[in-house]
Amino acid sequence: MAQPLRILHTADSHIGADWPDRPRTDRPRRGDDILANHQRVLAAAVRQRVDLVLHAGDLFDRPDPGARVLTAAAEPLLQAAVAGIPVVLVPGNHERSIIPANVLLSHPNIHVLTTPATRVFHLRGTSVAVSGFACLRRDAARQFARAVAETGWERVSAAIRILLVHQTFESATCGPAGFRFRSGDDVVERVAVPDAFAYVAAGHVHRHQVLAHPSSVGPPIVYAGSCDRISFAEIGEPKGYVRIEVDGHRLTHAFVEHAVRPMVIRPMDVSGLSRAALVDQVESILRSLPEAAVAQVRMTGQAHPDLLRGLELPQTARRVRPDVIFSVVANGIQRPVGTPRRAAAGSPGTAFDVLEAPACTVIRCTTGNARHLPRRAGVYALHDAAGRLLYVGKAQDIRARIRTHLRDTDRSNFFRGWAQQVARVDVRPVDSDLEALLVEAELIRRWRPPFNRQMRRWMEYCYLVENGPPLGTLHVSPRPDPRQSSFGPFRSRRAAEDARAASAAWLGLALCPPELPQDPLPAAGGARLCERFFAGQCSGPCAGRISSAEYARRTEQRNALLNGTDDAVLCELESEVDGTRLDDARENHPYVRLLRAAFDHAALLRNAERLRFGMLFLPARPGVRKAAFLGHQSIRFDSIENDVTDAERLLTRWQSAVKGETNGARLSVETVDALLIVARALRSSPAGVRYVGPATLPNVSPAALLQEAFAPSCAPAAPCDHERRIKPSRTPHGVR
Repeated sequence: MAQPLRILHTADSHIGADWPDRPRTDRPRRGDDILANHQRVLAAAVRQRVDLVLHAGDLFDRPDPGARVLTAAAEPLLQAAVAGIPVVLVPGNHERSIIPANVLLSHPNIHVLTTPATRVFHLRGTSVAVSGFACLRRDAARQFARAVAETGWERVSAAIRILLVHQTFESATCGPAGFRFRSGDDVVERVAVPDAFAYVAAGHVHRHQVLAHPSSVGPPIVYAGSCDRISFAEIGEPKGYVRIEVDGHRLTHAFVEHAVRPMVIRPMDVSGLSRAALVDQVESILRSLPEAAVAQVRMTGQAHPDLLRGLELPQTARRVRPDVIFSVVANGIQRPVGTPRRAAAGSPGTAFDVLEAPACTVIRCTTGNARHLPRRAGVYALHDAAGRLLYVGKAQDIRARIRTHLRDTDRSNFFRGWAQQVARVDVRPVDSDLEALLVEAELIRRWRPPFNRQMRRWMEYCYLVENGPPLGTLHVSPRPDPRQSSFGPFRSRRAAEDARAASAAWLGLALCPPELPQDPLPAAGGARLCERFFAGQCSGPCAGRISSAEYARRTEQRNALLNGTDDAVLCELESEVDGTRLDDARENHPYVRLLRAAFDHAALLRNAERLRFGMLFLPARPGVRKAAFLGHQSIRFDSIENDVTDAERLLTRWQSAVKGETNGARLSVETVDALLIVARALRSSPAGVRYVGPATLPNVSPAALLQEAFAPSCAPAAPCDHERRIKPSRTPHGVR
């Protein structure tokens, strides 16, 4: 009996992760394990004499691997190719859809499908067509069908057709909390895969899984998963590869697991510990770890920032357990500070008391009674036994989300390592997604919970500030300068630097020392030109290579771009790169994506600035609307009934709030995220959401305010003008 055709499917090797070209210390690294398991998979292909190897993207961890990483990743592939096994690869998102050219990958048996293509292989008397393309990094849902068609799979005949891609498919799951991808711009619908394929070899999601095609005759969509656990988000996941067998026209597949290092997360509360006691506790944890584990200690509690300084815990770990790969996460430690002022005396002591809002029902329960929480939308706060707020979140189903947090399993517990400290849950029900977002943002701003790392980053926001004439160069600053043109805030220093460098390079503007090396070249007239001039990235204003009027015009174009007021110069760039396919222009040109992101961010900031001191009305129960006052320094919450007296009360509160606010020239970094949330929401005109601007509120009557608050639908707002004049009406509208 003839042996069936065998194919090996692997993906997401991520060679180069935690694998420096010049390591400073000799210690076990995750990069060594990742490389070893990549080699193990390819060695299995050679040992088992498979007929074809498929690699579904992210061979490398970064788009610019060094020679050492290139060689390490390519050698196992080359060994398979030399053994006569065809190897087909597609580039992934970590490689920015391009696998670097390398002589080791130029073997005739190695096929890299950077552009949509189909390769046909005749293996054991069976023709196998492999169609694939590089990762679609933006708008994949819309571009996927076109990319599949461009492979030309319909123009070739084959007994078995396989689609090799590095994409996220709808209903795929990942992470310890079991996050499931839903439809979106970058999520491909399973139904988009043609039924004619027998198998989809997928990469990008690191958990091995098989997705059923919606059609009864459609192919299975199989993620091989990563060869090793790349991060602690994959704790508890099995790792290996997929073996495919083809017997005639019948295709079967099976996951082959191999052993990887155990991953362990251990929580540690440092509150009240001395430095010596902390070291003793770390050593005790180290001695209790499994053999050759990858371990992480996640520290929480309240302590002075100097507690860990000079302790050299990694060196302690290498001394006590040299077989363990050890790390410490300490950003859960809070410095002891006073708690925020409570909103009202005699409050019941929940996290929501700091909100400037009328009294509302807050559900409190212990973790043991979480199953009794309601199945509705809300904002929740998790506390430890001492009453310290650990985390604030929101969910459509509060009960399901809280029970997911508290579930004591490796796969589902996203907060493993500190969720064991949760003792109490506070829940504030909400009536809309926008209300939940605003309440969550305001609570995080006021309390600064240790595990809300993403939304606490406003403390790291920065600006681009102009240095003034004659060159008008920009520098990154933690705060704006009222005397100079300032742009931002940017969410990170890297985003600010990218916008600064891209705008300067495209418009030929100067970047002066100390940013550039101090070895400029002499030019005519005694001026000295730097290497940016000779690279075509600077117009040479210091040497008079450009008139002062033209340079000033370019500076104004940059300022308009970074202010979000005029993107004409950017549109010219996009048209020059590719006038008909803007997506490709953004992908292929080094400046387009950065400049477009900077302009869109600045335009959204301008819209957010216009929202300050306005009133936002949100849906609630019949006869009631929620209201949010969008201040410069805080968000205040209220509600309004369909009653003129209540409208008068709300207007009086708004006037009092405006008097108590300090109006800054620019957005406050503390409230910028909340205002951006509203600006994004108003662009999509959500049903039941109304906005009344500060120019209208001083002159509006209570009856007209009721008409606006209880209008049946939200009319679209202009992209840069969210304020609309309210027409008075004798009779207020009711709720639909």
